[in-house]
Amino acid sequence: MNSFIGTSNCKMDAKCRIVVHSKFTSILQDDQKEESATLVANVSPDKCIDLFSEEAWKEVEELLLMKFNEGNPKDRKNLSRFLDFAERLTIDNNSRITIPPRMVEFAGLKKEITLKGKLNKIQIWDSETYELMMKGNQAGFDDIVADLYGGQSISG
Repeated sequence: MNSFIGTSNCKMDAKCRIVVHSKFTSILQDDQKEESATLVANVSPDKCIDLFSEEAWKEVEELLLMKFNEGNPKDRKNLSRFLDFAERLTIDNNSRITIPPRMVEFAGLKKEITLKGKLNKIQIWDSETYELMMKGNQAGFDDIVADLYGGQSISG
């Protein structure tokens, strides 16, 4: 499975459709080897929308099935809440997806949208919210990199 990296900006139309940039759709087509790619969308605790390829979503499902115990009421409730928003979205011939209105509302999406590759998923952000989040992340970036790489140099 190829990973999603980078960002792109687009506009959401009145029908809640956005264009998925070719840097992302080309990876999906490589992974799915089908004419029309599908994505699984779910809301994120980060107040954005996560988009997974079918392959990546199968990994999420496997993790959920291993982690959650159907006999445990708390696990049943948590699994149900996690999956409440999940939906399959088809990329149309114009590279667009239609975002369900309740997801638009949850993520506070307006017209200006930022798509962000995050390895196994693409995130859909309201552009203003994304910019504010990125400004907040600038401080301490060296610490973030050190935490991610365990203090090892990444420059080779």
